[in-house]
Amino acid sequence: MIQFNWCIDSLPVYVAKDGKTNVVSEINWHCDAVEDNAFFDSLRGTIVLELDPISFVAYDQLTQDIVWGWVYSKINKKAIEQNLRLAIDAQKVSKPVNLSLPWA
Repeated sequence: MIQFNWCIDSLPVYVAKDGKTNVVSEINWHCDAVEDNAFFDSLRGTIVLELDPISFVAYDQLTQDIVWGWVYSKINKKAIEQNLRLAIDAQKVSKPVNLSLPWA
């Protein structure tokens, strides 16, 4: 079974923007897909954010749930996981294996 590990890599900020401080400008994330510690693939992405003064959340008040909510509102999580699943399935088909020597 494939395990998907989603991770926030970084949250670059504008130190000051439109009267706010430490305004997140983008979210850098990745998703690793692993099966049986034998097959691996990964996808990285960046979400660019615009400052919304109405829904602004101070940097020190951010949680992973808030940030993932922003990411998932901009990407298709199911499609990404399906593409990673297909990449791992392709590795299984094309990965070399050791067979017994034919003369052994």
